[in-house]
Amino acid sequence: MTGVGGEHKLPGEYRKSQNWIGGLSLTDAVFILPHHDNVPELMSGMEFFFAQRPDSFTRYSADSYCALSI
Repeated sequence: MTGVGGEHKLPGEYRKSQNWIGGLSLTDAVFILPHHDNVPELMSGMEFFFAQRPDSFTRYSADSYCALSI
């Protein structure tokens, strides 16, 4: 993707830097996401959990959708 907004993004790849929500720095953050080095392992664990319990994925998806729709 050249010449468009977000052309430096890496779709399909895990993030490579620390992220947070709120505040201008980690010390002011309202929520700090897991460290980027841990994301692949955490995603693997979540994938395993949902593969073992497909009903949980459906329930989680529906609950998340409802929460975001309010």
